[in-house]
Amino acid sequence: APDEDCLYADDIYGVGYVDCDGNCLNDSDADGVCDADEVPGCTDPAALNYDPAATDDDGLCEYPAASVFDIIADSEDHTVLEDLIVFANLDGTLTDYGPWTVFAPTDAAWGALPDAVINFVLNNPDVLAAVLTYHVTGGSVTSEMLSDGQMIGMLNGDMATISIGEDGVFINNAEII
Repeated sequence: APDEDCLYADDIYGVGYVDCDGNCLNDSDADGVCDADEVPGCTDPAALNYDPAATDDDGLCEYPAASVFDIIADSEDHTVLEDLIVFANLDGTLTDYGPWTVFAPTDAAWGALPDAVINFVLNNPDVLAAVLTYHVTGGSVTSEMLSDGQMIGMLNGDMATISIGEDGVFINNAEII
């Protein structure tokens, strides 16, 4: 509808949502773009599917997956592993490179080790790095990709054996949960 100053007929632009002076009549999100002219899409420049033409965020932005180290750091069950990774200066490797799969010992698993073993590993950085990298393999490995008797190359150069049976899935006799 025309405003009080309008000397032109209704809807001279032929779109039905601006007045005859070109002012938007329906901008529900107050972003300066009329609702009918909004372009749905991802408006976050940090997202993988950012659309610079988008004016209305559709909520479907996709972001890079968290690194393996981020997942470990966010886990309440892997605080010891997180501390050991940082202590061994492997956090950058597990954040910036990869993809990696970590067969991550839980805090309970670390707690089951004798104090002498933990102290030995902490006092021998090369041993610590070897122990930690023995739990890492290159690529994204899911349980569906594993088979009984499969050998997997670990980051430290050693091989680990997968066992699958009625009791579950194991890597060198340690249950994968």
